[in-house]
Amino acid sequence: EDFNRSTSEFSGGWRMRIELAKLLLRRPDVLLLDEPTNHLDRRSREKLYDFITSCRITLLVVSHDRTLLNLLASIAELSVGGITLYGGNYDFYKGQKEQEQASMQEKLEAKEKELRRVRKTAREVAERKQKHESRGEKQSVRKGIPRIMMGGLKENAEKSASKLKEVHEDKMENLANELKQMRSSLPDLQGMKLDFSASGLHEGKILVTAKEINFGYAEAGDLWPSPMSFQIKSGERWLIQCDNGSGKTTLLKLITGQLPPRSGS
Repeated sequence: EDFNRSTSEFSGGWRMRIELAKLLLRRPDVLLLDEPTNHLDRRSREKLYDFITSCRITLLVVSHDRTLLNLLASIAELSVGGITLYGGNYDFYKGQKEQEQASMQEKLEAKEKELRRVRKTAREVAERKQKHESRGEKQSVRKGIPRIMMGGLKENAEKSASKLKEVHEDKMENLANELKQMRSSLPDLQGMKLDFSASGLHEGKILVTAKEINFGYAEAGDLWPSPMSFQIKSGERWLIQCDNGSGKTTLLKLITGQLPPRSGS
C-alpha cells in the first residue's frame, strides 16, 4: 500500500530516497546534490556511494559527509577569498590545506620578525642621531661658532632626522599592512567550539523512563515488533540507529511528549 501513499506521509529518509530515485530516472547530464546523505540510513548511503563511484555524469556535491567527499575527484573550497580547486579527494585536500597553513604560518612569523627588526633599527638610529646632535652642539659652543650658524646646522639636522624617521615609519606601516592581510587570510580554527557537557544537571539524574511503549499511525499496526522499555539519565550519550521509516523521529517525539504512546507509559 506504500505505492498509494502521499510522499509527505513518509519519513525524511524515505523522502530523500524518493527524490534521489526521481532524479536518477531522468538520466541527467549534470547532477547537483546538496547534502544528499542527510536522513539516509546506512544501507541507503552505501547505495548512494556505489552510484557516485560508478556513474559517468558530472556531479557537483555540497556535503559534510567525509566518506562521500573521499569518493570525489576534486574538492572546491569556498572562502572569503573566492573558490579554490584542489585536484583530489577530501584526504588530499586536507593534506594540502595543512601544508598551506604551515607555510603561511612560517611567512607570518618571518614577517613579524622583520617588523620587530625594523622597529629596533629605527629606535637605535633615532638614539644615535640624538647623541650625535648633543655632542655636536657642545663642540660648537666650545669652538665659538656663532648662534645663527648653530641654528642653521640644527635645522638641517632636524630635516635629516625627519626624513629618516619617515623612511622607517613607511617601512613599518607597509610591514604592518602585510601582516594584517596575512592574518586575515589564515582560517579561524578557533571559530567553532561545541560543548555538549554543560547541561547544568548533575550526572545520573533520571530524565525519561519508558515502560513497554509502542506506537502506530491511524489504522496501521504497531510500529515496532515488540514494545520498548528504557531509561535515559543526564550525562549519557545515546545513538538511535535503524532503517529509514522504522520510527526514529517518532521515538524522539514520544520521548519529548509531542506524541502520546499507543500503549505503555
